[in-house]
Order: sequence, then C-alpha cells, then structure tokens
Amino acid sequence: MVVFMIFIYFSSRFFVVIPAGHQAIYFSTLGEGTLLDKHLDEGLIVKFPWDYVVRYNTRIQEHQDTILGLTVDGLEVYAEISFRYFPDAERLGLLNREIGPEYMNTIL
Repeated sequence: MVVFMIFIYFSSRFFVVIPAGHQAIYFSTLGEGTLLDKHLDEGLIVKFPWDYVVRYNTRIQEHQDTILGLTVDGLEVYAEISFRYFPDAERLGLLNREIGPEYMNTIL
C-alpha cells in the first residue's frame, strides 16, 4: 500500500499527457539534450523523472496589437495589426533549442 501511494504521489514525474492540438519536445537531461528530429504527438508519454517535456500549441493562433508610428510631419498614427501563426511541427526541436517556448513574445 505504501509503495502504491508513493507511486501515485510521484506519477506526475513519470507520465505526461499531451492534449489534443498540441505536440511536445523531449529534453533528456542525462542524454543528448533536445531531440531535434523527433516531436511527440498527443497522448500519454512515459518518461524518466529527471527528463522533461516542453509542450507547444500547434493550432492556428491569432494575436492582435496596436503600434504607434510617426508620419513625415511628426504626427502620431496608431495602427492595429492582427496576425495568425502556428509552429511547424517538424521543426519544434529547433524552435525549442534556439528560441524557446515564449517564441511569440521573442520574435513575433
């Protein structure tokens, strides 16, 4: 019973659920680091407790922003922009290694 309770308590370190519309990258702490050529699809993932999984939303997302610009005469002009984006599933490993999970705030 005690072993079962310990297993239940630490189960979040062994199992990761990737929800629908998401994919993930596996990072091996004691191995080769980020696996660039493999991404994990949705479902239940079994992993070592010292490794971790980084989830990415692969659905089409939209972001809106207002920017301030100046005309030639020095007047302020506000422009509202809206763009859609999604990460390429085949290049998630490179995205995780080079930019990280906060890629929208970093480069977009």
